[in-house]
Amino acid sequence: MTPLLPDVDHLVRAAYEAEFPDATVVNAWPSDWAAHLPLLVARKVPGSAAVDVRGLDRSTISVTVCADSRAEASLMARHARRALFDACTAQFADVEAGGYLSHFTELVGPFWQRAGDAALTHSGSYRYEATYQVTTRPHL
Repeated sequence: MTPLLPDVDHLVRAAYEAEFPDATVVNAWPSDWAAHLPLLVARKVPGSAAVDVRGLDRSTISVTVCADSRAEASLMARHARRALFDACTAQFADVEAGGYLSHFTELVGPFWQRAGDAALTHSGSYRYEATYQVTTRPHL
């Protein structure tokens, strides 16, 4: 029987939770986001597909960090890039997610997002975004 591919949202969130114990790490932007700073939102977005549905998935991951200062947000975004790269290199695994990370590619490096939701851009908070591709494999 063909194995199920891992839940990449769960897997990436678990890797980030291990690296950022003092931050709020979620897969969806919370409505009360300002109460959860520093905040890291990582989620799968359209833009890629499984390399082989029998055991190798490729996912495009959007990573957004938000913090009280530009310096803190920038540092956190750069740390998030390194953390995901290191998690892929170490083949970070999570039983509940059903698999492990196995490869990292940067598509768009961290940048200061100054456009979009006025509540975010004028609130004294700073937001950085980046986009990566990861491959995942199921536990066999």
